[in-house]
Amino acid sequence: MKFENHISRYEFRACLPVGKVPSLLAGRQGSEIRKGRKAFTLMELLIAIGILAVGGAMAAALFPAAIKENQSSYNDTLGSIICQNGLATIKARTYATLPATSSFTIGPTTLGEADTPYPQPYLPKPTTVSENDPDWVNDSGTIRPKSTLGFVSLWREDGEAVGIIIVAYKKQNTPTVYSDIVKPLPMTTINAGNDNFTISAVIPAAHRSKLLHSYVVATNTGEYRKITGVQGSTAYLDEPFSSNAVNPWVFMQYESTGTTPVGVYSPVINILSARTALRP
Repeated sequence: MKFENHISRYEFRACLPVGKVPSLLAGRQGSEIRKGRKAFTLMELLIAIGILAVGGAMAAALFPAAIKENQSSYNDTLGSIICQNGLATIKARTYATLPATSSFTIGPTTLGEADTPYPQPYLPKPTTVSENDPDWVNDSGTIRPKSTLGFVSLWREDGEAVGIIIVAYKKQNTPTVYSDIVKPLPMTTINAGNDNFTISAVIPAAHRSKLLHSYVVATNTGEYRKITGVQGSTAYLDEPFSSNAVNPWVFMQYESTGTTPVGVYSPVINILSARTALRP
């Protein structure tokens, strides 16, 4: 039986066209070789590892940009919420007795502190606090809101209305973060073209880049612009100020005495400008 099968196989080969025999034999032999192999070759492994390495490097390069974009979106949303709440608070406390002024100034005094923590300032202030109090902290004997968020209010009487600017901030974490305050720091001047300004010498050259993506306010017009570039002592804006804009302010985080900037850091995350009628 075996001999007959052997003969029939060769007879079958003989019946095939001459050109087909080598290809069929080659395929058969290659198949038998692949079936007998139990591992990948070194070259195949190196190629696969190379492909994985390139793909992994490309994927890893996306993470920093995605994290930065996510943080920027978070700050924009958070800043908008703080601004809207700050504006509502200012509107509720705006009176016709505010002194007239030609430029935006810190105020109004009816709010108490111009640098207003968020959202704690309207909660009843306790006389004592525990270490686990979620809203308040005992800072060397002074009870302060436990918050790194807040807003600075600027205002200017304009005829029968009040122009209001709300500057929302998120303070940098420091050992004294709850007692640190946020206040404006006057810059030198708005330069020709109105799309850049000269940074005050109060900010050391090594720290000027920390103004990037923060905001600057022209106090005579109430306009504000985002800082998109810093080169040397010049800060560049996302768009020009109007031709009559002067007296630029940026906002910095200071120690509680208000004389020493903390790390020369601008904590501003959003700004809102509005006008409201004076209350009688």
